[in-house]
Amino acid sequence: MFNLYYLKISEEHFSKADTELMKHVSDKRRSKIERFKFDKDKKLSLYAALLTKMQLSCLTGMSPSELEFSISESGKPVLLNSNISFNFSHTEGMVLLAVSDNSSVGADVEKVTDPRLSVMKKIFHPAEISYVNIASEDETASRFYEIWTKKEAYGKFLGKGLFSDIQNINSLSLSHNFISTNKYGYILTAYTEDISNSAFFEVSIEEIRNYFPNPKD
Repeated sequence: MFNLYYLKISEEHFSKADTELMKHVSDKRRSKIERFKFDKDKKLSLYAALLTKMQLSCLTGMSPSELEFSISESGKPVLLNSNISFNFSHTEGMVLLAVSDNSSVGADVEKVTDPRLSVMKKIFHPAEISYVNIASEDETASRFYEIWTKKEAYGKFLGKGLFSDIQNINSLSLSHNFISTNKYGYILTAYTEDISNSAFFEVSIEEIRNYFPNPKD
């Protein structure tokens, strides 16, 4: 099983309902959320945590409060007492969660905007640069972010992020381990050792709000 869940967040205001949901995240996550200056960043951080807890709860049969997490030596979040691996990523307006029951995973999401092509020579492999450069004008940005998210997802799979020799890695030669798609103008990408039986699922804020009990209930 290799599931990818994505959540589009259109509303930037941090509402009363969002505030009530804060009780369902850890003290550490709550403190992180409260340090953000802008509501949109608070909302992304909150719903990334809630999406993760909801889907892991559904897959394990444990309630969200029973889930126990730790941090691996490489700095990746780990679900204790389970064979499930997960990784999430978020950027302005979108959250992506990748979950596997047979391999470590790495995930990244980026919004397709005008790319800074000049950074390719520092991060991209020569074959990846060629892949972007030969694209039509309409495809250049999508190809740039396809490669960028693949580099990020692979680095997170390894537990390294964008490591120092990342330009020596040609993600195009690892295509059989990536799954990537464009949703709502975002490139969503994940890497794992086995992408068979993989599927994307869209989740809404309403589904998450309905899953977690209201503190007043």
